[in-house]
This record gives sequence, structure tokens and C-alpha cells, in this order.
Amino acid sequence: MDNKQTLLIVGAKSDIAISVANFFASRGYDLQLAARNIYELDDYKESLESQYQINVNLYELDILNYESFPRFISLLNKLPDIALCAVGILSDQLECEKKPLLSSIVIETNYIGPSLFFAEIATNSIFLPVFFSISLFLILSSL
Repeated sequence: MDNKQTLLIVGAKSDIAISVANFFASRGYDLQLAARNIYELDDYKESLESQYQINVNLYELDILNYESFPRFISLLNKLPDIALCAVGILSDQLECEKKPLLSSIVIETNYIGPSLFFAEIATNSIFLPVFFSISLFLILSSL
């Protein structure tokens, strides 16, 4: 049985997610990387596994497809010890003020989807996984 700690990164294709993945991989964590079009990370997965001798699993996830969350969690090889949310879209504030639909998409992507996803993980855990936001990057960059 593998006793390594596992980090789940949702939004794994973002620059911040990749930096965090490298940081934790270098410390021996196994990784669960989740994103849309996850096949785009196939080469990165192989690189991490080769460089750090860790296990990396890729999972397809659309943070706006709430109905898929229970199935997604059931497909994880194990529940993560740590979870990072690196999903999000950045829009122009003035444009969002003029276009309520755009604002609702930003809110749904950046807040509602991640909140519902991590609530689903928490209901499947014996303990609540540690949940880091993007601010984790600031902590890591200061190490």
C-alpha cells in the first residue's frame, strides 16, 4: 500500500497549478491533476513521474458540470490529503459591470463551481481535506 501523501489540483493547466505541482512533486507527493481537456497534460505527467519518481493521475473535470462531481470523486484512486483550487477566469471589471451575464459566468466559475466541488469532496472524506486557494502560491514563492 502506498502511504505517500496526495495532492489534488483542480484547474491543473494554469501556470499557478503547474508551479504548485512541481513544488509538491519535488517533495514526494503523488499528484491528481484535474482539468478540462486533460490530455493536454500527458507529456507533463510523464515528465513529473520521471523526474520525481511519483505517481501522477489525470482526471477530466469541468467545474461547471456540477452533476459530474460525485462520479469524478468515485474515480479518484484515493481521496486527496490536500486539495488546491486553481480554476478561474479573469475578466475586465468594467465589462462585467456592463454585462451581467459575463459577471454571472465569472461568479459561477470562480466561486460556485469550486465551492460545490469541494463540498462534495468533504462529504466523501473522513476529515475535511485541506483546501488552499490561489494564495498558496504566494506562500510557496516565499520559501
